[in-house]
Parts: sequence; structure tokens; C-alpha cells
Amino acid sequence: MTNLIRQLWPSWVPDHPRIASIAPVSETRAHTVWKVVTRTGSVFAVKYHLFARFTNGKPYDLLVVEQHVSHCLHKMGCPVPPVITTDPHYGIVIFQWCGDHTLDDCCQTGDVIHPAVFDALLALETGFLNHHEQFAPWIAPGCSHKDLVAGWLETTQPIADMLPDLVAHLTNKTPPAHLASHWNALITHLAEAPAQLGPTDYNARNILIDEAGNPFIIELAKIGYDWPERRLIQYTTSLGAMRLDGRIISLLTPETTNQYAQKAALIYKQNPEVICTHIEAHHMVFHILAALTCLNADHPWQNIPHRLQDILLALQTPLFETPQTVPLRMAFQN
Repeated sequence: MTNLIRQLWPSWVPDHPRIASIAPVSETRAHTVWKVVTRTGSVFAVKYHLFARFTNGKPYDLLVVEQHVSHCLHKMGCPVPPVITTDPHYGIVIFQWCGDHTLDDCCQTGDVIHPAVFDALLALETGFLNHHEQFAPWIAPGCSHKDLVAGWLETTQPIADMLPDLVAHLTNKTPPAHLASHWNALITHLAEAPAQLGPTDYNARNILIDEAGNPFIIELAKIGYDWPERRLIQYTTSLGAMRLDGRIISLLTPETTNQYAQKAALIYKQNPEVICTHIEAHHMVFHILAALTCLNADHPWQNIPHRLQDILLALQTPLFETPQTVPLRMAFQN
């Protein structure tokens, strides 16, 4: 692929000099990304979409959606890198380079994380809300509001039967009664909360941090409905999945939760306490799912004992005091 990039570079980016260096920087099940530096020092990201050709010409065409969504959000000042060009034949999209490190990297290495990350996510939510009518026709299959709720219940309902064993494993205590009823009430409450259009690929690896500490949000090719509070949790929780010493590290504290909720309330015209309640609940669900992943024999993560310590602390420490999560939190406390 590097030879192909060199060969087609003049036609893809005719206004820039030839390539000085090119190197792969990441690879997932969906795509590979190369860092391209030109002879004048301009830097670009070249991404190959593995699945792009399967969506060519469809309303949810990955390259078209990524280009148009990125353009609209960038134009209104959202921290997303502008798309330079796309090549649907090869499944290529080219961006301006916007940072060597992800938020996930920074959390794992202990670098200082600026509060601008939360403002970036609020800008993203605002951008999608303001462009809802324009973006709605591009929703990917399986990402409608109905699909969201069905998938949520399919994933979370079976956990009710696993909670007693999980509590016993993490705390060495006899699990309290009625865990299942409290769990089912919680996930039902979240399923009924307002969902909003936005990216469907949200995690701390998809926020890049430049040398000045500015965040940029990437991976906007697939959009659909989800709860803003769940996107917040997953964007701001580092998993360090590929690291031998990886930990579970969240940027959320009671203070940052309240600050985010106060600003999000203005965007969605909701009570900030309701938003805090949803953040607290999704935070708990996320960490219970993470604990179950750690205890799964087929899990991909390393450093499991330390990860479980991180998870237990998160399950014991509320971000916001709310009756919906108190019985479950008490089960994990000493």
C-alpha cells in the first residue's frame, strides 16, 4: 500500500510536494492509517477503509459520510481534522495530521490531560444536534434509535444473572439480595432516556492530542443514535487495550461530571441533575461490562489484576449521588 500511496499522491494532493516519508501508525479490524510527511514538512494522515467498497453509492457510504460530516463540523468550529480528499476506488481518505498521540496514550502514560477534551465533546454534540436534519439520512444500518434500544437490552439484560458472582469475585462478600431487580430498573431507565445522533465509534483512541494539548476527534464515517452520556463515558475512559501494563483510567470525577452536565444541559435543554444521573449510571454499567471482560477467558487485555482494582474503585466511588445506583454501588463497597 505504501507504494500505491506514493504513486497516487500527486493526483490525490496535487498542491503539495512529493512524499519525504511514509509509515504506518495504526491498524484495526476496519482500517489502516499511515503518517505521510512531505518534503516541505506538511503532514497528513492517509486512512484505508477496509469496508468502504461495500458501502459505495449507498446513503451511508463511509467515505462520503466522513467527508461531509467532517466538513460541516470543521466549518462550525468543531475540533475535527479537515478531510483533504477521498478515493472511493481504493477506499482512501486523507486528513490533515492533528497529533501523534491519542487520549488513550496520554492517560496511560500519565500526561496532563487538558479540560479542553470535555469542551471538544460538547462541541461535537452541538454540531450533530445543529445538523440533525442534514445528517439523519446518512445513519448506518443497525444504528437507528430502535436498534440502539434493542442492542442495549440484549447486551445488558443477561448481566442481571451474572451480578452475584461478579460481586462475590471482586469483594469476597456474599452478594446482597435483589441485585437483579435494581439492575433491571437501572438499564430500563437508561433505555428510556433521550438518545441523540452522533458517531458510533467512540473511544479514547479516537481523540488525538496535538503538541499544544488540543484535542481533535476522528472516526466520523459511521453515524447513528446513542446516549450522549454513554459516548462521554467511552470517549473519556482509557483502556490501554494494546499495552502490557494497561489500566482502566477515567477522566471523570464528580467535579468534571458536574461541569460537563451544566454545559450539556444548555445544549439539550435538560436538567443538569438528570444528565449527572445518566452519566453516573452509564459509568457504572461501563465498568461492570469491563469487569466481565476481564474475567472472560477469551479477553484480549493484559494486566488483569490491576485492571480489576481500577474497576472496583470506580464501582465504589460515585460521580453523582443518585438513588438509581446506590444499591448497586453498595454491593461493591467494603
